[in-house]
Amino acid sequence: FSKTNKEFALSIVSIRNYKELLGLHGKDITDQLIKQISHKISSYLNIDEVLFKLESEEFGILHFGKVSPDLLLNRFKSLLELDSQFINETRYKVSIIVGTTIYSSENTS
Repeated sequence: FSKTNKEFALSIVSIRNYKELLGLHGKDITDQLIKQISHKISSYLNIDEVLFKLESEEFGILHFGKVSPDLLLNRFKSLLELDSQFINETRYKVSIIVGTTIYSSENTS
């Protein structure tokens, strides 16, 4: 992170119904779902973004540089619309939520 680049955003992506999926289908299935979802998230990222794991059902994304809310919303729209994943031809309903905060040196004193 460069001292001259003082703008970034942090997004938190969470599988809203993770605990329900874990209780119904167990750790093996939820681990596979997490892998699939993390690959899907990765496919939306640019070279100046970093994906990392937070908790069992949460991921963080650091977006470096100037980021607009509209840009992020458009990029995450299909992720937010994700309602199921398939493992061994079985459909599992998932619910994804994303929260983002944007830090800009323009907004600080």
